Amino acid sequence: MGPEPENWVAGLADHYDGALDAVVVTDTDTDGPGPRIVYVNPAFTERMGYSRAEVLGRPASMFVGPESSRRAVESIDRARHDGLAATEPILNVTRDGESRFFQLSIHALPARGDRPACFVEVRHDITDLLASRLAWQEAINQSAALVCIVDEDYVIRFASPYVHDVLGWDRDEIVGRPVQDLVHPSDLAVFDDIIEHPVVEVRVATGTGEWRWLEVGWRDLIDDSLVHGIVISAHDINDRKATEEAVRESNALFRLAAQANRMGVWEWDLALDTMHWTTDHHRIRDPEADPIANTLAGLLGAVHPDYVDWVEREMRLAARPGGSCDLEIRMKDENVSRWVLLRGETYCEDGEPVRMTGVIQDVSSIHAARDRLTDTLESVTEGFFSVDERWVITYVNGAAEAMWERSRSALLGADLWTAFPGLETTEFAHAYREAMELKKPVDIHAFFDPSERWYEGRVYPLADGLAVYFRNVTEEKAADEQREVLLEAERRAARDAQAAKERLAYAATHDSLTHLPNRDLLFQDLAARLQRTGGVGLALLFLDLDRFKVVNDSLGHAAGDELLVEVSNRLRALSGADRFVARLGGDEFVIVTTGATPDAVLRFAHIVLDALRRPFGVQGRDLVVAASLGIAQATTGSTPETLLRDADAALYRAKASGRDRVSVHDNELRAQTLERLELESELRSAITNDELVLHYQPIVQVRDRVPVGCEGLLRWKNPRRGWLQPGSFIDLAEETGLIAPLGEWALHEAARQIVAWRTTRPESLGRTTWINVSAGQLQNRSLSDIVARAVTVHGLQPGELGVEVTETTLMREPELAASELGRLRSLGVPVAVDDFGTGYSSMSYLQRFRPSVLKIDQSFIARIHESETRHIVHAIIDLAHALSASATAEGVERGEQLRILQTLSCDHASGFLFGAARPTGEQVRPVVDPTT
Repeated sequence: MGPEPENWVAGLADHYDGALDAVVVTDTDTDGPGPRIVYVNPAFTERMGYSRAEVLGRPASMFVGPESSRRAVESIDRARHDGLAATEPILNVTRDGESRFFQLSIHALPARGDRPACFVEVRHDITDLLASRLAWQEAINQSAALVCIVDEDYVIRFASPYVHDVLGWDRDEIVGRPVQDLVHPSDLAVFDDIIEHPVVEVRVATGTGEWRWLEVGWRDLIDDSLVHGIVISAHDINDRKATEEAVRESNALFRLAAQANRMGVWEWDLALDTMHWTTDHHRIRDPEADPIANTLAGLLGAVHPDYVDWVEREMRLAARPGGSCDLEIRMKDENVSRWVLLRGETYCEDGEPVRMTGVIQDVSSIHAARDRLTDTLESVTEGFFSVDERWVITYVNGAAEAMWERSRSALLGADLWTAFPGLETTEFAHAYREAMELKKPVDIHAFFDPSERWYEGRVYPLADGLAVYFRNVTEEKAADEQREVLLEAERRAARDAQAAKERLAYAATHDSLTHLPNRDLLFQDLAARLQRTGGVGLALLFLDLDRFKVVNDSLGHAAGDELLVEVSNRLRALSGADRFVARLGGDEFVIVTTGATPDAVLRFAHIVLDALRRPFGVQGRDLVVAASLGIAQATTGSTPETLLRDADAALYRAKASGRDRVSVHDNELRAQTLERLELESELRSAITNDELVLHYQPIVQVRDRVPVGCEGLLRWKNPRRGWLQPGSFIDLAEETGLIAPLGEWALHEAARQIVAWRTTRPESLGRTTWINVSAGQLQNRSLSDIVARAVTVHGLQPGELGVEVTETTLMREPELAASELGRLRSLGVPVAVDDFGTGYSSMSYLQRFRPSVLKIDQSFIARIHESETRHIVHAIIDLAHALSASATAEGVERGEQLRILQTLSCDHASGFLFGAARPTGEQVRPVVDPTT
């Protein structure tokens, strides 16, 4: 098994996991066995049968089959060097030993940040394409049609066996002869015109000296490595040319005969509910099956179960005055897929329906042909559409849908001229009408003004409309359609590779949700603008949505994503040539402006906030959100990094000032930012430099002031700033992710001290030491694991170590909190709800949290002499007792407060009245006289 990919590789999944083509990312080490694989996408594992674990760290050459040509391998090396598509199909072997051919497009990603340089290979599977081409060549040899291959001078090099059946020539009699020798002199001009008209009708000499009419088509495959010639196919149309009128009559009779084939007549007596059939009706079913009983139930018994209810409903609906049915039904036949067409009309006597009479026809072959036709039309690379005689669009294939960039669901059933404004006055319209009116094929090659593209196509008349095949030939409008059919696959492979390369490049520089530029493209654009302007008139606006998390938590992430898309659309609408909008991630967006004064930038910032205050339609409801915005004005020497940092600091100040407002970065904020950066740097080294300590504040019983434990409070002895309280660095630790190592250090330090007290202070046995945990520690879903390690490593007894979580922190993610607190209780670790009364706890969640202690916020204790506040404190104490928890009053400083707490039956208290927080080396004991 190969090594796990580096962290930067995980980001590749955002760009490539959804790609339809196989994607392989390798390092750039071309020594030894060559570049090694660092990532593959799901499309690769599906096609090749290998899991990611089986290929990571292995050389990319592990898939190259032994039959691959040296030229193909050299083509890969050139592609890596030049960043182009490989020119030769590459044979790869799957895990199961299957050979598959791929067309490769390789481009290099330069090193950036923590990402090293790498190669991205897009592998387009052309196995089926090559198989189709080989099968086509074999079909030429085995064809029952007249097929010839000629060289550039129209000298015949190959003739299929059918040439004898059609023309009476042996193959060796015509191979080596120019085609013109066989064409009637009067038709040579028409034959020469075949370049302009790929299908022509000419007379050709037979071996007996007669002339026969042939419909001749051609395909120029001179440049095809497998054919090296022009393929001419011909069909005998001599009888049709002999008399056009006779052919038209014959065709009409043929269609009637085809419709009558395998047809029966039926009658349903509605009063008696009996059905009568012609004697050969059994031919519409399996001849071995039992005859259909002469009732409607008998008919339904012969119908496929999936169609029974529908057929019965439609038949009974049709059995009314003026009713009729026209149903295409699948029959119950285990051997084949059999379909019948059931048509009938209802007849009345004295206004009452008495019988239905109609025909039933086997349309299995028609149904199968229709399926094959649909599959064929969807598999071809050309666009295809059809219209009926009223110019209503009846079919659009996938290629046309992609070419037009129009949804086929919006086109089907639409009027052709309405769906394509401007079409009615073009050469295309003339060709369509000519084919419709004259009932003959028409070739078209013209420029379409509305789309500014050249199209080449062929229009075929149908019995009830037109069928149109077409291609976009803007880049090579003189190319022949038939040659394009076969060679398009190779060009399509190159186009697909280029498109994949462009898609990957786009995905690497754009946000996948909003399609706005991402951080990488923002920095590229910023660098270019700074270089172009020298920073003059350039500003960066950094904004994020206020309380966006509430939307995600209350309505779900799908609603949050929809809101972000709507926000991006509004910001995009405010952009222009002098503004650049990007999404950094989450709910953070950036707008870069150039050529504007600071006052104009500030006015624009308020326009942005006003635009975001308007309600957003999300999941059928109106959401009103707001945003905070920070502005950084570029100066000489500004870089993308410093601009983003300054704007982020301004944004932070806007949020701290009340949200939904604008803040501009200035010298004061710059100084604060630098100070904050310095503090962050110092905090990162505080643990390793032994600068952090815990001070312990006693907790006593209210009734007798006996110590029951203490609270460990974090302090930072900064060499430059002196002693720092948690309020000056905890928020910074939360933002930078440093809270996790700080919190873990505090837990282990408290556990170590508890073990030390067992020896130095035996009276501390049975007491609880409490440690505060932050929102960041709780939300990283590993708090209980960290506490468990501390308890286990230091050998603590249940109840010796407790954790305190603020009420506000618990209610941020109550479900997560309930889960983590439950795990802590199972470890014997008590939990206290700190600052109780300042948050928004619900009674149901408090019951789920099952805290051991409710700690009454000191703001209530400071006003406990007030009657209203005293009642609130009393209610909190009663609530704690109702939850089988104890109540601890914080911030007790005066004896009067202690006496009131005693009358309210409060359990425990802490505060300066019993001693300040002190290091472990100092004696910590409560005062004896609470009145002092």
